Amino acid sequence: MEVDLLDNPLFISSYGNDCFIINKITYKGSLIITSDGPNEIEISENNIFNNKIIDDIFNASKSIDLLLFGTGLNIINPNQDTMVKFFDKNINIDVMKTSSACRTWNILVSENRRVAAILRAIN
Repeated sequence: MEVDLLDNPLFISSYGNDCFIINKITYKGSLIITSDGPNEIEISENNIFNNKIIDDIFNASKSIDLLLFGTGLNIINPNQDTMVKFFDKNINIDVMKTSSACRTWNILVSENRRVAAILRAIN
């Protein structure tokens, strides 16, 4: 069976230069992506796991099993308090470089998995 990922409206076809291209639409800056689609967000380099971003993901999607967190060019691990918040909501969190998160997102979306992503834009 062959799946045409480019027909999926949530497929990330390009990333870099401080933007993402999803469904032929360019989004400037960082994103939260859920099954409802992408939303632009502000992510501070000093506080990538801030409470507003965490609240945004909890509000954006009530039914996810996994959150991909693309932290930019380098992996930045969340603190213990952040991990507990996701654990309390029964959401697994996978932290990786943004490039890896984009590729993983495309695979999981093609499998119709209950996933969301927070992607920090990269240059």
